[in-house]
Amino acid sequence: MDSGQSEGYNLAVHIAYRNRMITSAKFAKLSVGIFLAACTAVFVTMAANPSAAQTNSSATQQQPGQITGHVYRADNNEPVPRATVSMNQMGGRGITVTASPQTTRTDATGAYTFTTVTPGNYILAAEHAGLINGFFMRGTNGTSPEPVAVAPGETVSKIDVRLLAAAVISGTVLDEDNQPLEGAQVSAVRLRYQKGGQQTEQPLKSVTADDQGNFRLYGLPEGNYFVRVDNRNLGNGSGEAVFRSAYYPGTPTVESAQRLKATAGAETSGVRFAIGTQSTFTISGTVIDNSDSPGQRRYLVSAIRTSEGESIGLSNQATNDSSFAIHGVPSGDYLLTARSLTAPAPIQIAGPNGSVQIAQHINSGTAVVRVSDADARVNIPISGMAEVDGRISIENANGQSISGIRVTLQSQSFGAGLGNATANAGTDQNGAFKIQNVQTGSYLFSVAGRNDMYLKQAACSGRDYTYQPLPIDSAITIADCALTLSMDTAVMTGQVLDSNKPVPDLVVVAVPQSLALRRIARYTLTANTDANGTFKISGMIPGDYLVFAVPKDDEQSYFQIDFADRNQRDAERVSINSGDTKTVTLKPASSQ
Repeated sequence: MDSGQSEGYNLAVHIAYRNRMITSAKFAKLSVGIFLAACTAVFVTMAANPSAAQTNSSATQQQPGQITGHVYRADNNEPVPRATVSMNQMGGRGITVTASPQTTRTDATGAYTFTTVTPGNYILAAEHAGLINGFFMRGTNGTSPEPVAVAPGETVSKIDVRLLAAAVISGTVLDEDNQPLEGAQVSAVRLRYQKGGQQTEQPLKSVTADDQGNFRLYGLPEGNYFVRVDNRNLGNGSGEAVFRSAYYPGTPTVESAQRLKATAGAETSGVRFAIGTQSTFTISGTVIDNSDSPGQRRYLVSAIRTSEGESIGLSNQATNDSSFAIHGVPSGDYLLTARSLTAPAPIQIAGPNGSVQIAQHINSGTAVVRVSDADARVNIPISGMAEVDGRISIENANGQSISGIRVTLQSQSFGAGLGNATANAGTDQNGAFKIQNVQTGSYLFSVAGRNDMYLKQAACSGRDYTYQPLPIDSAITIADCALTLSMDTAVMTGQVLDSNKPVPDLVVVAVPQSLALRRIARYTLTANTDANGTFKISGMIPGDYLVFAVPKDDEQSYFQIDFADRNQRDAERVSINSGDTKTVTLKPASSQ
């Protein structure tokens, strides 16, 4: 895998673990889901690289090994009998996706053994009712599954998996007449912030309310949640009433909703609230394909309410019919995105229900429409994708190589719609890059692949886009972008002390004092304190920072744009100069 494919796979596995999205699914389903979601490019690589398959073939002829270990509860270290342990193989350059990974169960002491293991690398997972599904990880601060390497004839022991106790949120959903809302889709949602201040909602568990309107969101990791009832979108015509999307205790937005604390091994009950109805309408229209792309195509159309960021519906149209109709749409302003897809490509992935073919995205277009107490009609023009070309250079390079650097365009447009919100490309030995298939929108430049340098300046057509988004229209080529990288990064080390005692397991966050720079992800950096309370942040961009030591937070609320302003009293003000190695001593902060 190249660096982009590897990052996609690792991110998919990391998200799946952190979100515990496998609460009610077997590990086999998780495996296929991960790879379908993030590894399309990996399978293209494998198809073009038959040596990976040859390697697997020769490996099967080697002497098998063994994997042994235990499954324990993470809170009290007690063994977990009758837990299901799953083993899925990873490849070196490719990934072996199995619809039915090897599984076994633990005995009365929590022990398990896989006795016939083909040499290779494996991910080990375990699950048990009432506990959070987990992976094998070394150390206590691990956040991602760790591969287990098995050599021919080797017995790998002490591959222990520790499972957290699950939390439960339960309650009742009623309609506006206080009658049970049977069939309502209820979700436990966790907010999560990213560097740059972007906020996303992550549903960790969804269930359907029973005939009494009761729901039970089980298998949750401990933490804070919002309970959301999703818009049922059952309307099929103008003026038809459907239930609103709402958050407990009945608010329309997450900003005004009430957080609920879910405690490991306990049940938060009595979450009772009523949901009102609203009239819904239909957005219809035609996709006007102005591109000259060859071959059969079909169209995907999505509608996103721009005021709330709520995905309303999806219309999947056949090749010979570019018309669309999205029903069950409440009043509001919407961004519509249309994408053309080719017929499924000849790439097949083994899945639990047979092979899956992958369709290729060609072109896209957008339109804005207002729905105001009536059906609305709009046409969505599609044109060819854009291209951004240019060259990177290193300031005061002194012979430094530019190999391994990738240039990325990160979408800043609201509601980027379906698919990836970024586009990227590698650079050649001369620093040239060509980013193709870029959707219409606004983008910030970023670079990846080297920790010892950062993007200092970006310019296209004589204009500076270092700190402001580059606007990109469809079917254009911007061919003269110049990106300058700098190697004058700094290092900040230090220790977090509370009454002269080191504080482990905190997150140290360096946030720019400039509000504008907080919106650019590369300027915010983090590190964790070790057992001695020490930390190290490398690759800091020279400038003025507010530095905090805060408890770990599943929501990553320290990435909120106003976090630094709300907590200035706990901040250490640090100025970083080019090439600095600065040492600071911090006190634990209590974030507000």
